[in-house]
Amino acid sequence: MNLYADPVRPCPEGWTLARTPNEALAILAKGGVRRMMIGIDGPDAKAWRRLIPRMARAGTWPTERPSVHGSDARSVDVARYNLAAHYMSRAGYYRTRGNVVALLVVR
Repeated sequence: MNLYADPVRPCPEGWTLARTPNEALAILAKGGVRRMMIGIDGPDAKAWRRLIPRMARAGTWPTERPSVHGSDARSVDVARYNLAAHYMSRAGYYRTRGNVVALLVVR
């Protein structure tokens, strides 16, 4: 399954739509998500920016690394950094005590 998590943009054909971060987490928790696109702006931009740290805490991830889009370049960069930190830790690049959540940047 492909998951399109965005509060305002139209969903591409062949993708499952989540309009809220909670919807996205619920779909991820069911499993079977291969690809994911995350829109991190819109009416509740703060909640969308916190989606990636929430995914890390819950341990719910798609098979492939998600892509991020949005109108605020800084927020997109932070989200991409958070994703990179998670996937690099899974690949063994980071050898730290504790959880990868400590590496995430939340503003």
